[in-house]
Amino acid sequence: MSINNTTTTSKSFEKIQLSRFFSYFEKNYVLLYAFLLIIIATYFAVIIPKGVFLTQLNSSHSPFLDIFFKYVTYLGDTLIYIPIAFTLFFYHKRKIKYLVLLLITQTAFTWLFKKILLKGMPRPKEFFSENVFNHFHKVSGVDIHSWNTFPSGHTMTAFALAFFFILNPKTPKTTQITLFPLACLVGLSRVYLLQHFYIDICFGAIFGILSAYITLHLHLKIPSLKFQNIRSRILK
Repeated sequence: MSINNTTTTSKSFEKIQLSRFFSYFEKNYVLLYAFLLIIIATYFAVIIPKGVFLTQLNSSHSPFLDIFFKYVTYLGDTLIYIPIAFTLFFYHKRKIKYLVLLLITQTAFTWLFKKILLKGMPRPKEFFSENVFNHFHKVSGVDIHSWNTFPSGHTMTAFALAFFFILNPKTPKTTQITLFPLACLVGLSRVYLLQHFYIDICFGAIFGILSAYITLHLHLKIPSLKFQNIRSRILK
């Protein structure tokens, strides 16, 4: 009887938490605008011929953009998890486990597409002929990769981390507003640096957001799984 009551309580807790989350989603205009922009961007990524956006963006190069995108792209490197984890250790230690879960979820998406489903898919360097690619502007000091273009891992990391905080109701609005454009800039940097196509960064953003959502969903369920509940289910 107590086990059934515990199970019912756990399910009720999950429903309350999920309802609060969706209520928050409806009221959070940052989320609404972000998802709307991503849907529109993905639509154009599908209808625009591959390489057109890259060609246009690369032709708009400047010394300032070279330096800017060369360094802003590092915000999408998986190593960025280290300083974030270090910060959480001092201020929100309990969230570190969810940050690790986010990294695992994101890595799963990356491996699924880059190593299994679309392994060896050419990046711009191999997609264009040598004569065409030689005419593109290249940023000094950037090692341009050749294969496994879909999706953009850097963009996925940037959006996964951005929405890890944006989906948290306790995150200040100013922080939410800052994180989304930063993630977008990381995605643009991957195209500007000739590492990815426009469609790669769009789906990288989608998979990054999905990673954050999956992590949040598990976050809402894990707190309801008390040790006593787990033990009682094992002994049942």
